[in-house]
Amino acid sequence: MLDHWLEILCRALPRVRAAAIFDLSNQDGARVVSAWPREQTNPGERLGPVAELVVGGEGTVVSRQREEGERKLLLVARRLAAPGLSEGVLALELEAGLDQQAVILRLLEWSAGFLELPFDGGGADREDPALALIESSSVDEGMGLLAERLAARFRFRQVVAASARASGFEITGLSTAKSFDKRAAWIAEVRSRIALIASAAHIGELVRAESLPEGCAVLVLGHGDRVLGALYIEIGDGLVDEAALGAVASSAGTAIALRQDAARSSSERLRDSVLASLRALVGPRWLGAKFAAALVALTLLVTAFVEIDYEVVAPATVEGEVQRAIVAPFDSYVVEQYVRAGDAVNQGQVMAELDTRDLLLEERKWFSERAEAEKQYRQSLASLDQPQARIFSSRVEQAQAQLELVRSRLARTKLVSPMNGTVISGDLSRSLGAPVKRGDVLYEVAPSRGFRFRVEVADKRIRDVSVGDKGAVALEAFAGKRFSFQVERIGNAVETPRGGIAFAVEGRVTAEDNAGLLPGMSGTARIEAGRRSILWVYGHGVFDWLRLWAWKRLP
Repeated sequence: MLDHWLEILCRALPRVRAAAIFDLSNQDGARVVSAWPREQTNPGERLGPVAELVVGGEGTVVSRQREEGERKLLLVARRLAAPGLSEGVLALELEAGLDQQAVILRLLEWSAGFLELPFDGGGADREDPALALIESSSVDEGMGLLAERLAARFRFRQVVAASARASGFEITGLSTAKSFDKRAAWIAEVRSRIALIASAAHIGELVRAESLPEGCAVLVLGHGDRVLGALYIEIGDGLVDEAALGAVASSAGTAIALRQDAARSSSERLRDSVLASLRALVGPRWLGAKFAAALVALTLLVTAFVEIDYEVVAPATVEGEVQRAIVAPFDSYVVEQYVRAGDAVNQGQVMAELDTRDLLLEERKWFSERAEAEKQYRQSLASLDQPQARIFSSRVEQAQAQLELVRSRLARTKLVSPMNGTVISGDLSRSLGAPVKRGDVLYEVAPSRGFRFRVEVADKRIRDVSVGDKGAVALEAFAGKRFSFQVERIGNAVETPRGGIAFAVEGRVTAEDNAGLLPGMSGTARIEAGRRSILWVYGHGVFDWLRLWAWKRLP
């Protein structure tokens, strides 16, 4: 039996070079039970090491990749349960890469299912097969186990288990295999036969209709008036005991109903509760429930028509209308700093100084080269050597240009304020002697007067904001004071500190009394966005979420 099964497996799998079934229960080592091709010599030496990895605790399935010349070989080993094997392992060597591993393992799992059948003892056939639905972790798994036990107890050729779904029946288990392809043609044919019979049969009835092949029957499972599943039975040489099968169908239907009720989600229980409440409202009882429903309806009616002011609430910060950055003009080192964030500065005031030592050395270098070139230029003129005179004249001009460039850099080593204002960022007190790169922002200066608010409006609320809208800001530094502003510009999207998306809305401060405002202050802004109904103001967020949820999940 194993030889025949192994030969079929190796012809079904792609590019199998060698295969063997080992029994590793012997302490002396792996014993080869079956091998393919049969003429191969010493399969234990070739496949035994990968088979021992399974028993060694590396998993139920082990795969290894190795190369033989330019060919890639895949070694696969899997535990195997079969009659007479206590520690059975199947090992294969294929010409395949790791990208084909998933397909090969799936075919291997499907094929091995035909050998891994339960062998019941003498008392096993007295046990109710429907207990499988209680012992299993899910209803679908229990249906497959039910099919196995029913076939073993009544000696049926095959039992196919199907679970009832909203869209019809779905095959969930076979008595002859633990895994199968649900898209196979014969699976679809069995499913259609079950659906046809179950639509007209009674629960617990064993139906042998003319539309079924000879020797086949359908046993309908259910609870109350609900059909929950069915068993498609190929009788073969088995014993048909309709009374016993009816008892199995009854207990199985009850077990399925219990499992399904326990697995119901909170949303399903809520739906059933709402339907029960609605049924109570139209009946003659439950006056309290009817009064509560009327009160809720009245509240919804009032909130749907009474309008209030709608405001968009978002975080806001104070910025200067004009902000200037003081950057490093070239690569250098910070040697002195005279101001820091929060200090007031005047236009032209020195804020920091950069190192001049390298520049002074470079200035001396180019000064010397210019003097040397001028000397050689005069000597060439004295000796009437015009070509050399032109060469040295060019060198004089080059040295003069480099000297002017170095002197311009020296002039920029003192970083000065471009305006009267306040330093809003920058503190070099801990960076003295540290290197800076060209373009590094060392300070930011904003004017002492003339401010704007930067409001970060969430992307789901930006549609309610327009240029010209008015609003007010409450700053944390002035909790009891409101600063009015008007929206002047809606900027681009920015990322918020929490990882969300917001749009930068800029508003001009219109409050006359804005004394004490400083760039960097933060607070909360409220932008007037018209009047809306109470229901819309407090419920539009939920409505928008429901619309998006329906768009994503509903067909």
